Amino acid sequence: MAPIERADSSVMTRRAWTILAIGVLAVVASGAFAVASGRSSSTFKPSATWGVFSAGQWESVKERAVQRGFTSASVTVVSAMPLQNGKPFAFISATKNGHTCFMAVRGVDVAAPICRLTKPLLVFTMHDHAREGASSTDAGHLIPMTDMIGLARQDVSGLITTSTNPDGRPWRSGLPLLPVPGGWAFGGGYRDVTMLTAQNGHGKILARLHVPVAKH
Repeated sequence: MAPIERADSSVMTRRAWTILAIGVLAVVASGAFAVASGRSSSTFKPSATWGVFSAGQWESVKERAVQRGFTSASVTVVSAMPLQNGKPFAFISATKNGHTCFMAVRGVDVAAPICRLTKPLLVFTMHDHAREGASSTDAGHLIPMTDMIGLARQDVSGLITTSTNPDGRPWRSGLPLLPVPGGWAFGGGYRDVTMLTAQNGHGKILARLHVPVAKH
């Protein structure tokens, strides 16, 4: 388990924004926002996998959750940042005896359940690469990235990533939070981020995590 963040002004990769958009759509579809063609929000059923897992992978993940006493139907992705090679990297939630817990997943390996968020931030990271400068005539080149998934306690109202621009000036950017039972989920793929800061609604700093910069 290691904290992570990202840095340069390009902020998040297109892949990161795509995964985030899937998550936002999942939240919206499960709420009271979705109304189209006279249908209620209950018509919209977001995928529990966010499209991150194949059918076979998802069955393996659910089986591991069931072995720990969680109900199969309750297993769902709450944050994800799959690696460039397609390997799943995500947080899932699942319910047992009416209580929701969270588990980090790498591939189909499921970590121990987290059933109470006692710290402001809980972050997992993995090393990755992204292709930069690609076009129809240029394959571009690979740059080192750090993929991150995390959970924030309910009293956290804002997450700020801090990185360093090429001219040495700091670059700060807010990180979207997705609601989950008892707190928030977040994730992304980053380059050069050095710090992740959690604040409450009054601007008080609840936690700072220093993030190792991705290496070539």
